[in-house]
Amino acid sequence: MASQPAAHAAGLRVLRTTRVAPAPPAGEPALPERALPLMFMDAMWLRAQPVERVFFYRLGPGDDDDDGGVDAVLSRMEESLPRAIHAFYPLASRIRPTPSETNRYELLYQLGDGVAFTVAEHDGVGVDELATDEPRELAKIAPLVPELPEGGAVLALQVTVLPPKRRGLALGVIVHHSACDGVGSTHFLHTWAAACAGDRKLPELPVIDRTLIRDVPDRHDEFAAPMRSSPTPRAASSRPAPRWPSPLTRRDDAPFSVAGSTRFRVYDVDFGFGRPAKVEIVSVAKTGAVSAAEDRSGAGGIEVGIALPPESMDTFRRCLADATAWLSSSSQCN
Repeated sequence: MASQPAAHAAGLRVLRTTRVAPAPPAGEPALPERALPLMFMDAMWLRAQPVERVFFYRLGPGDDDDDGGVDAVLSRMEESLPRAIHAFYPLASRIRPTPSETNRYELLYQLGDGVAFTVAEHDGVGVDELATDEPRELAKIAPLVPELPEGGAVLALQVTVLPPKRRGLALGVIVHHSACDGVGSTHFLHTWAAACAGDRKLPELPVIDRTLIRDVPDRHDEFAAPMRSSPTPRAASSRPAPRWPSPLTRRDDAPFSVAGSTRFRVYDVDFGFGRPAKVEIVSVAKTGAVSAAEDRSGAGGIEVGIALPPESMDTFRRCLADATAWLSSSSQCN
């Protein structure tokens, strides 16, 4: 992606936003109010940038130019969502400080809480332009991801109908990293997709039990305290520290990191109308991370994504082409 200041995309219209609450299986009572404490491993992500993903889909012949077909797809996605949220109820919760405790936080679920689900329509940029391996402007993709509602929400979803002829869908997902990691968020998406597709047997449901993890109280003060405070030096040296390449120290000394994994099977998130044509982690444009996913063709490769300014992207493409050509010639010589 070519990193440019995000702007409201021309032609994007939000049709509706609803709050989808968890729905128990038939015969089971509604979820009671409950609080799930954040472990110290969760607390370290409190100030982190939420993870933003977009899944691009091309609709098949049965769901393309007929408005009823597209609306039926949207209805199935929304109607199957409460079942998935029930199994992953912490995603309908809100983060708050734990009452009467210091540097402790919890996910509080109360009756009436839910996940913001937005339906939008785009009559400008189309799925064929967005679901490609070529660099694209961030400003065209970023509006496809919703914002987290105020008040500590940890998950929001947006489905945008795309041209041409309403044959494309973009599923935007934003999730707070303190609520779940990449394994948990993609597990939720696989479960939702299976429910939408009408699978009788859903993926194995999560076990939500904090007693299975031994908490370390002292670690909360370390991870939940302000992260930008300067540590007390433990040693001093007159020798200058090694100079790291500037791309690794940019963005206010943010660490160089990888977002995503080849193990998450993001290209298997099929809601019943086909596998994704393209999956992007949009938030790497804010964090400076490199995104990783499995090869969508299933050939055993890997997809890597980065966000750079346009001029840097051109330089990167030339360097990548040179490196690929060199590797190809080296393998032929061997």
